[in-house]
Amino acid sequence: MLSVVEDEVKRFYSELNIIEPVVWNPFKNCVRISWRKKLEIFLGLIFLLPVRLVIGIFLFAFTGLLCLVITAGWNPPDQLRTPLTPWRRKVKDVLPFLVRSLLFALGFHSIKIKGKLASPSEAFITVIAPHSSFLDILLLCEYGYAPSGISRMENVTSPIFGPFFQSLEVIGVSRDDTKSRQNAVKELQYRVITTRGQWPHICIFPEGTCTNGKCLISFKPGAFIPGCPVQPVLLRFLNDSETYSWTWDGPGLSLLAVLLLCQLSNDAEIEFLPVWNPSEEEREDPKLYAENVRQHMARCLNLPVTGHSFEDAVLMSKAVELGLPPSTGVIEFCNTAGKLGINVDCAKEHLERFALIDSDQDGEISLEDFALHYNLPISTPVEEIFKIMDRVLQEYSKPKRSIVVDSNFKDIVDSILETIDDEDYNNHIVRSRNEEFREFLSRHHDLTTLLSSLLPRETPIENHVRESRLI
Repeated sequence: MLSVVEDEVKRFYSELNIIEPVVWNPFKNCVRISWRKKLEIFLGLIFLLPVRLVIGIFLFAFTGLLCLVITAGWNPPDQLRTPLTPWRRKVKDVLPFLVRSLLFALGFHSIKIKGKLASPSEAFITVIAPHSSFLDILLLCEYGYAPSGISRMENVTSPIFGPFFQSLEVIGVSRDDTKSRQNAVKELQYRVITTRGQWPHICIFPEGTCTNGKCLISFKPGAFIPGCPVQPVLLRFLNDSETYSWTWDGPGLSLLAVLLLCQLSNDAEIEFLPVWNPSEEEREDPKLYAENVRQHMARCLNLPVTGHSFEDAVLMSKAVELGLPPSTGVIEFCNTAGKLGINVDCAKEHLERFALIDSDQDGEISLEDFALHYNLPISTPVEEIFKIMDRVLQEYSKPKRSIVVDSNFKDIVDSILETIDDEDYNNHIVRSRNEEFREFLSRHHDLTTLLSSLLPRETPIENHVRESRLI
């Protein structure tokens, strides 16, 4: 049994080749402010905040009123596929000026521009990264006109921000709904291919969520499915980026807004890279297309890339819901899911089981947690089982290199069987290894799942149990 299990596990792990992420949690933002910056913020709180707040509220209200005018009475049968009428487009042309005025009032006195925006005929889609702030969409006023885009459905249907996104002719998408994402891709293809030339540029943040801006996480393939040329656009905040990053684990929107209003000057840079014309291979494979563009943008930004994705943020929220530290849910989902063949719902189920075993909810399963969950005394055999499993799973979870389990893995099964043998010996029962192992696994379903995860999916763990004499 041991040689068969060991060979299969070695083969399984030898296929893993995951690179260690430089940024372990791109969804965490720890704001570090120097004493000089603290003094600047303190003075800004007294002198700048009141003035900027009044001007900002006025400009925001005026912009909202203009968006209401643009969308008033606009309710065609198929709104997503019907461009705004000419007079509405004329009114919409005022939006970039108002948004730029709002940014100036917020302290963005200078926004550097590098490169040139391509015409819609050259590249109808622009992909923008990194997506790290609620300000990112406002910076797009530097396009010179109001572009369209794809945004989460909550923004489009919001009573406050909804008219703004609707006036931009945005395609709404629910990120948790597969059908909604598929429909969004269809609408994108309709605009890019079927009715090309009737719409403004479509701006897409392919990361799909905000990060701390210290790396580029996995790009969603939606923007690349049409197979058309895209123009990469880079966003940089030239001040301390930590005071702008709006992440899942970090300062809230209110605190970031106060920090923004209290800084003497806020500087940003937008760089338009040359249009990326996809190869035939990239047209056939949107994921390859997305990855090649991501690598190119990362090199230009001098940032690393990681296998994190929006699903990691979803698992972070699930971890918090279960009372675990947020970082417990960060698993580099794109890399891990691809190797294990799981989806986010399956990962949530595993996280729930993890929470059941992690009795002290510190994000780690200790020997005490392990023994308590399986109702086992803390003994030498149990401790050995835990140590070996812990070592194997830690090696698996570290995306450092190709992971090959050595021959010590057989100690897992050895220790398990020795423990079973001890139980059977005390009860004066002599059975085959096959019978005893099946009974043991039937009593510990979680352990069955764990062991099965170390074997190829098509080969159940029971098939590797062979008959042998009880030692």
